[in-house]
Amino acid sequence: MLKTNKSTSVNRQVMIDETMVVYLSASIDEDKGVSTSPSISIQEPDLYQKNKKTCREGIQEFLKELWALEDKA
Repeated sequence: MLKTNKSTSVNRQVMIDETMVVYLSASIDEDKGVSTSPSISIQEPDLYQKNKKTCREGIQEFLKELWALEDKA
């Protein structure tokens, strides 16, 4: 028996100038309507430390987008 699960992938980056500092990703299980694997990955620790406020604002924005997508699922 083959079971198919549909999911939506969401990927974002927090950029400082032209450099990706934080990579954000998640998958939303469309059947359950929840995020099954949100991930936050710091790509450039030095730039993250120097720009924490901007990076954290980007992370918060990503989470709000993710929650809005969950609410639609």
